[in-house]
Amino acid sequence: MTAAAARTVGEIAVSLRERGLDARAVAHFLDRQVFSLFADHIGLLPHDIVTRILEQSRGKPELFPRFTRELFTAMNSRVHEIWARSQGTQLRERESGFRYTPTTCFETFPFPEPTIEQREAIAAAARELDQLRERWLNPPEWVREEVLAFPGATDGPWSRYVHDPEDRGIGTVRYPRLAPKNEDAAAKLAKRTWHGLS
Repeated sequence: MTAAAARTVGEIAVSLRERGLDARAVAHFLDRQVFSLFADHIGLLPHDIVTRILEQSRGKPELFPRFTRELFTAMNSRVHEIWARSQGTQLRERESGFRYTPTTCFETFPFPEPTIEQREAIAAAARELDQLRERWLNPPEWVREEVLAFPGATDGPWSRYVHDPEDRGIGTVRYPRLAPKNEDAAAKLAKRTWHGLS
């Protein structure tokens, strides 16, 4: 990656964070996009697929997440892995490993094309999974909402939380966040990690 490209990615990261998005989510999203551009550039993906996704999404930003999500979902699926291993090539003997090429593994992959009903069912399942995850991460019996209040500008990183701005655009930021209800709840939440799932 060139210094100019790294600077551009950094500026995009700052812009997304200023819109109130979580830093880890922004980093994960940008990592995937940089990988996509790299994979597109070296020929791991079908020619210019990322460029075509960007062009199809121009003026319709709501399509970009769907197109990229579908691309990564298909590439990360077990079905695609089995397909790629059966269609891919090998350099020499089996021990040297399999080689993923776009012409044999990606362009030939029968991408699923869900119906509208299937898309709606997938979206409903995703919403339910998100609600269950949120409930597990922040059980209502253990957390309470608190609102942090401090001065902020309507053109700053907290702009969507600014209330009652004056003429210069300075108002009061009211930022809602979840906090443990008490020390017992804080101790329980501290134990609730991915390592503690067993």
